[in-house]
Amino acid sequence: MSKSSALQERTGTSSEGSGPRLLYAATAWAALVACVAIFRPYTGIVGDSVLYMGHALARLDPDGAGQDLMWSLDGQMRFSAFPFLSESLAAALGVAKAAMVLSAIGLVLWSGALVALSRALVGRRRAIAVVLACASFPAAYNSHATVYFGEPIATPRVFAEAAILSALAALIAGRAVLAVVLSAVAALLHPIMALAGFATIYVHFCLGDRRWLWGGAVAAALCVGAAAFGVPVLDRLISPIDHEWLAMLRGPDDYLFPTTWTQSAWSLKVVQASTVALAAFVTEGAVRRFFAAVLVASLVAMAITLVLGDLFPLLLIVQMQPWRATWLLALAAAAAFAICATTLWREGPQSRFALALLGVAWLIDASGVGALLAIFAAAMRIGRIGALDVIDAKAVAWAWNGVAALIVLTIALNYGQAVSFGAAEPRGARPPPIWLMLDLHAFAVPVALLGAGLALAPPTRLAPRAIALANVALCALAWSLWRQEWDPYRAAIAKAGRQSELVRLLDARPGPVLWLGGNQEAWYWAGRPNWVAGMQGMAIVFSRELTFEWFERMRVLIDLGWIADGGTISRVLSKPDPVFPDLSSEKVRRFCARPDAPAWIIAPVRSADAAAHANLWRAPAARFAADPSGGPMVGVETYAVLPCAPARSEPEGSRSERTSRPRARPVIARSASDEAIQES
Repeated sequence: MSKSSALQERTGTSSEGSGPRLLYAATAWAALVACVAIFRPYTGIVGDSVLYMGHALARLDPDGAGQDLMWSLDGQMRFSAFPFLSESLAAALGVAKAAMVLSAIGLVLWSGALVALSRALVGRRRAIAVVLACASFPAAYNSHATVYFGEPIATPRVFAEAAILSALAALIAGRAVLAVVLSAVAALLHPIMALAGFATIYVHFCLGDRRWLWGGAVAAALCVGAAAFGVPVLDRLISPIDHEWLAMLRGPDDYLFPTTWTQSAWSLKVVQASTVALAAFVTEGAVRRFFAAVLVASLVAMAITLVLGDLFPLLLIVQMQPWRATWLLALAAAAAFAICATTLWREGPQSRFALALLGVAWLIDASGVGALLAIFAAAMRIGRIGALDVIDAKAVAWAWNGVAALIVLTIALNYGQAVSFGAAEPRGARPPPIWLMLDLHAFAVPVALLGAGLALAPPTRLAPRAIALANVALCALAWSLWRQEWDPYRAAIAKAGRQSELVRLLDARPGPVLWLGGNQEAWYWAGRPNWVAGMQGMAIVFSRELTFEWFERMRVLIDLGWIADGGTISRVLSKPDPVFPDLSSEKVRRFCARPDAPAWIIAPVRSADAAAHANLWRAPAARFAADPSGGPMVGVETYAVLPCAPARSEPEGSRSERTSRPRARPVIARSASDEAIQES
């Protein structure tokens, strides 16, 4: 067969010269990236991007947001090179645009790396099956589903993951040095996420040559020795975490400790591990070693977390969070499902029946039944159970009819849940139904099976130019759908800019602000640090001092009834925070008598209920809050601005230092509508 014929066979296109073929290849790659983007819409500065973009703002506004406890007591940002990139982009574009640009670049790099890994695993023709499965399958890899792989947000994780996926593609292709170099790049961006790549590469080497086990033993001994000699950071490896700090972390950060994980989280892990084990059995060579290495590395990481990060916790192990290595298990499981679908379908009735069971397991992956079905499906194929030889084509047909019915039922139930979730709420209070359905992974299994079908039986051969046009159209569709900033309030936080009327009200008293019901608002709208805010708890595992300060201040607000302990400092949900806190004179007086009281209190109020001595200010967008009584969500636009601690004299020289210091480049444009906001 000629080279051109071979290319035609792999791509499924007719040969019309190198130009059209190159055009087809480029647009096909872009179309696969677009498929990922459709399942990962951009929703703004959410999740951990609040942390990283907030840090960029703090670096550019050291006298305002930079004075926040979150940054003055920070213990993690120095371990990543990402802040230099985010700060530079924020200075040039503003925080809101920088976050979107970083998210877009990160997602493109991640998707491109996924395409490269997919082609390394199964070749060009079947890559679509792996890409679609990885795009649509559940991406969460911890309890409470708080972190995901391939997140479309401005964090270093997605960049580090892209480097690791590229490294693994190089590893499968036999380019070990490049794999190690790319893993080192990932470590510069996010050392914790890079651990999964290093561990998988190391196990991959050990499976090929057991002498690597000795190298690992020597490296471990050197780390323990360095810890014993007090080498900074490594000395935490032999330091138990004190009980008081540990008790605090087990509240809001209980996802760090596997013994607190929910049954659904463990069931999903079992489904993922069973699928990866099955893929390791039905593949061969470097691909088999890849799946085996991911499985072993993930199991070892979970064992280390359970023993040394939970039952007998050591400080560095708790902070390194080895369980995060299972992000690669979650992604590999999606890829494994696609490979199993394209492989088992060709083998015969028993394998097709096992594939049907595996499909059902993924449809109910958060249940114990799903975990058992996944184990049984893997055992059927791996063990070749003789008693199941009676399975014939009719039994397979019945099994797949059941899968189809369950898919339809799952989509219908998820759609009903998504529609009813926001039916009684005002616009902007809840995400659109399609977004919720994507978040619930309602289309995961059918999309993965569609990808497998396209890989097994590609469409009728078309001219490369026609396919290229279709690919371009898909890219345009993905771009038009990618931005899903459905919450106007969340979008306005970074976009609306510094609010001149609010700044004028606060000018009389320097110092931090207690913004009840808020998180980032004080930074972006007032240029002030938070006295305390829920998001400050995002980084407490890396700073003992921040943990104790944050807990003490949050408990003060809970005791006053201004917030509810609804998962803020513990995972035990009670009720939502009060929409309109009780700002009685007695409570305000008692709180503001603290020696460390904030300069101001900003709290949502009904206009008629505002205290006589409070100024009123209207936010640029309405924030919707859950009604503690269980009614529809309540929109909040009016805020009381109350003076709290008396103006304190600044230390000698501090004012001159602040005024003489070069001002940071403005990063937030003032809203054109600022002047229209009138004081009530």
